[in-house]
Amino acid sequence: GNLSGGQRQHLALAGMSASRKPLVLLDEATSQMDSVIRRGLRPRELFAHRTVISVGHEADEAGRSRRSKR
Repeated sequence: GNLSGGQRQHLALAGMSASRKPLVLLDEATSQMDSVIRRGLRPRELFAHRTVISVGHEADEAGRSRRSKR
């Protein structure tokens, strides 16, 4: 279809949140989403009880992590 990059990322995150995999790797997972949507996402809540490794360039996203390496 004709989904935007942000919409595709949103769908991918929804699919990953529905899976039961214990490890989640996010690589620039919100880079194409607009800032309002990006700020509203709560990866710690979305992927509760799982190990999440997130790679990205946005400092505000790293700040929402429990632990971050800059």
